[in-house]
Amino acid sequence: MSSFLAVRVSTERSQHSARFYRRVAELGTRAAEALADWKTVYEKTYSAAGAAPSFVGWNSSYDGRPIPQEQMQEWLQGTVQRLRALKPRRVLEIGCGVGLILQQLAPECEEYRGTDISDEALQRLRSWLSTRPELQHVQLETCAAAEAAVSQAGHYDTVIQAVAKLSYYVPLLISTGGNSGSQSASLIIRGLAVGEVKLSDWWRIAGRELAQGVVLGLILAAVGVVRVTMWGDGPRFALLIGSTLISIVVMGCVVGSMLPLALRRAGFDPATSSTPFIASLVDVLGIIIYFNIAQLLLSEVIQSAVTSHHP
Repeated sequence: MSSFLAVRVSTERSQHSARFYRRVAELGTRAAEALADWKTVYEKTYSAAGAAPSFVGWNSSYDGRPIPQEQMQEWLQGTVQRLRALKPRRVLEIGCGVGLILQQLAPECEEYRGTDISDEALQRLRSWLSTRPELQHVQLETCAAAEAAVSQAGHYDTVIQAVAKLSYYVPLLISTGGNSGSQSASLIIRGLAVGEVKLSDWWRIAGRELAQGVVLGLILAAVGVVRVTMWGDGPRFALLIGSTLISIVVMGCVVGSMLPLALRRAGFDPATSSTPFIASLVDVLGIIIYFNIAQLLLSEVIQSAVTSHHP
């Protein structure tokens, strides 16, 4: 009987998987067809445009007539104003069309890359750019929006590689903080339930958890530093992981022990700070601590990467 059930379950899973992959394939085919249809629409639309940037194709979805120029100008100026407030230096515009935003923003940028699905639009935009000496740094590429990030990823890889290693250690760090916080919270909740812990003991508990957090953090930091060194990530990353582990464990122990007491003080059930809640809270705080320490210790690495990429 158990063998029959196992075979049946396996067969049903295989059928579900087959239907799932067929569905994914169908969606992919439909997406490609829709993309081809939109490309045809845009090629036809921009074929009627002049060389200079214009509002061609901006028609009302209600009556199909062109949107009044004064309304389009108001939209364009408002958009450019918001973008200028960010003081961009390097811009990747996905769906640049015939250059409405590009013509106003690109002169103020060190680097400007525009992508669009329409060859017709980019051909006309290139023709116009050739007459503008101040825009010779602009680069254009034909690709769909979903492809733009991938096609441009290599251009930004110098900075990305400088900090990509940070993501490798996130699981190690957040699991450490969550476990320490959950353990401390469980002990305090039990102590409150059986009467071994009183609200007036908070200062004693905080001191004890702080000391335990430091000791445990130092032990885990030593293990983490050895691991980073074995991976060959260098002394700066070793210092980052070690200091972050100590900070996260101490934070987890203190927050995990104090939160049940604070909830009891406020008149709530301390059990509401049980493992799922405290683990999630400490995980979030741990990520904040990690990236703030990384920003402090790796600022020179990131800056040197940016400098080498932009001589």
